[in-house]
Amino acid sequence: VLAAWGAWWLLGKMNGEGAEGRGNERARGWLALGVTGLLAAGILVEHAAMPLPTTNARIPDAVQQLASLPDGAVWQIPMGWRNSFGVLGVERTQAQYWMTAHHKPIISGNTSRNPAIKFDYFARLPLVAAIVQAESGHPPDDDLLAAARDQADEVITLWGVRYLMLMPPVPGRLPYADTWQVSQQTALELIPHSAAPIIDDGDIQIYGVEPGAPLPLTLDFGARNTDLWRAEGWGLDEPDVGGANGVWATARRAHFLFRSEDATPRTLRFSIQPFTWPGAPDQYLTIQLNDQTVATTPVAPGWQTFEFEIAPRPGINHVWFRFMHVERPRDKLQQAMIGSTGVQSPVNIAVHAFDQAFITLTGAAGEATDASFGRRGYNVTVLDPKSGEILDEQGFDTVANAYEVERLTAYLDQISEGRIVILATREGAGEFVSPELATALGRLGSAVRSPADLAGRAHALVGVVGAGPGSAAETIDARDAYLEVSGDFRTLAAAFDWMEIQ
Repeated sequence: VLAAWGAWWLLGKMNGEGAEGRGNERARGWLALGVTGLLAAGILVEHAAMPLPTTNARIPDAVQQLASLPDGAVWQIPMGWRNSFGVLGVERTQAQYWMTAHHKPIISGNTSRNPAIKFDYFARLPLVAAIVQAESGHPPDDDLLAAARDQADEVITLWGVRYLMLMPPVPGRLPYADTWQVSQQTALELIPHSAAPIIDDGDIQIYGVEPGAPLPLTLDFGARNTDLWRAEGWGLDEPDVGGANGVWATARRAHFLFRSEDATPRTLRFSIQPFTWPGAPDQYLTIQLNDQTVATTPVAPGWQTFEFEIAPRPGINHVWFRFMHVERPRDKLQQAMIGSTGVQSPVNIAVHAFDQAFITLTGAAGEATDASFGRRGYNVTVLDPKSGEILDEQGFDTVANAYEVERLTAYLDQISEGRIVILATREGAGEFVSPELATALGRLGSAVRSPADLAGRAHALVGVVGAGPGSAAETIDARDAYLEVSGDFRTLAAAFDWMEIQ
């Protein structure tokens, strides 16, 4: 709009609107016509839908030869994914154009406004993470390299990788221009490949990769990392979910991936247990394969095994486990209750009182906050009981003298009722604990009755002002006091123990 208004204003001036005696009218007309032509040409060039010759757009010989080889995914180095907000690895957009010649999927891509899982899925895989680190100039450590090697065969099998393509760097384009040799060497060390390139045009080398048979497939969730087959809607592999190792479905839709070489009918079997609590409604599960509904079934409490006949398609198959409802254990199991106060903490609280004083708050998103003043003696943190917001942090060196004990007592006495108060001592409570302090602590819910209960000892407490003596969560020890007030913020649908596709 501004450009159009500016053009109108400029042409108006040239045509002499509102002005007299400003030169020859015919000359002004030709000038206006010339400016109009320049504006039109500029707009056309600006919005021209054609590639400008700033990059060599010729298809390399190696890529043209790749087109004649059997179908299969191409794992290219550099490898990376880009969207409107960031990059994972090193994305080479030019290689996407080469797909128009070889017609094979590549392990990289350029998208826009994609869901977070589209990056997270790749980032959490050790094999991908090791190559990404090498590309960025950070050598992967031995543990990551070992995990990447262990996973390599399964990754190339699920993704159907048949080719490893090593590309030279674009001069001056960082990263990769400075890390291309170590990046390629890392990929060659981790990804099983042919002894020699099957294609080499002098610039690009392409190695053969042989994926294994993707089916039958057996996964023991929780016994090892199964992130490769799980996309969105899942938690982590855990050693204990309801008495068995497994993984939780944490959303109403849990997405599972597997590969089939053909359309042979298969049997899907799995062991599942719903998240339940007293008075919980019935849970229902609908299974979809590639957008086709396989079955809908109730899932009763306790572990049970289901078996369904499925008809996969050649290539990657998408199984969706759709649940009727998900709930937070924190809410349904009354977790994170502060002692016997009847008050639930809005954040998870961990208190550790020893030679240091740690107070750690963790919210629903998993972000941890250090909420300790860090002073010798008593460290006090006050929270809003609804939001968990930190209202105040103070430190009192009660180890030093009685004056600090008096200050602490006066501070505790003025805290409003209903507030959550956290205490952690550093190097103990000191030897100056007074009866008045014991009374003030009782207002926070402490069970302390006399100075002798605390003198020189480590003290950790989470209480609610005015809830009554003995109602707080509290630990007192000669040297090391620790306590937690916490709950599970995740939403849970059901736990899976194992899965088979035969």
